[in-house]
Amino acid sequence: MTPSPKFCTQCGAPLAEAAHFCGQCGSRVRVASAADTPSAGSPPVGAPGAENNASPPISPPSSSSRPPFLPPRPPAASAESEEAAVTAKPPAGPVSVSSEPVMTCIPTLQRKKGFLGLGVESFVLLATSTRLVFVHIDKQTMNAFVQEARESAKAEGKGLLGQAAAQMGWVGLMVERLQALGPDGAIVKYPGSFIIPNQAVRRVRVRRSHANEDGFEQAITLELRTTSGKHRFMVPQTSRISQKEVRQRLQQTLGAIVR
Repeated sequence: MTPSPKFCTQCGAPLAEAAHFCGQCGSRVRVASAADTPSAGSPPVGAPGAENNASPPISPPSSSSRPPFLPPRPPAASAESEEAAVTAKPPAGPVSVSSEPVMTCIPTLQRKKGFLGLGVESFVLLATSTRLVFVHIDKQTMNAFVQEARESAKAEGKGLLGQAAAQMGWVGLMVERLQALGPDGAIVKYPGSFIIPNQAVRRVRVRRSHANEDGFEQAITLELRTTSGKHRFMVPQTSRISQKEVRQRLQQTLGAIVR
């Protein structure tokens, strides 16, 4: 049986007989082989007569002086990464256009424009619980609805008279499409449209104008006084809507300020 070494090969401390671990540093005792056994005339390291440059035994630190084990700290985040962590947000998905429902509608409102008010622009009023939406309808849009009404009648097999009668209903078709779009969709699709918040309306007057006044024969005058000024429209006779009906429709959203 190969004898155990008498000194620890790690710290040089003397070992007990048949010890498997060093009592000083705790290292496992390596059993010396024949090649590792020093010759009879060679003193052990650190013994008298050994070479002067031999390394002295190193005493390991005691368990009480050893620092406690600490897990490695993660690398410090840079200022840019900290800011990104605070401001980073999930990407926004497609935003759908939401809009409150249309409570009532007044088609074919007209307003004078241009030099001396010789021009006329047309609107469809979509009234909701929070705002009045004036959708601008130009001649090209009108003609498109007239043509669509005519083509629809033609597809149903109606003759020329039936097609002519159907195209007279282009206003109803237009109103149906605008209500399907909703206020927000109509504003986006038709440039020149604008809104007036209900809370900005101070007074509304609906009255019948005299014949030939302002170029509108027997038209209904709609005047809105708001916090930003006055807006005046005409409801032409061709719209086939009475003064009383215009007033009642506006009272649905504006209440008693409509007279």
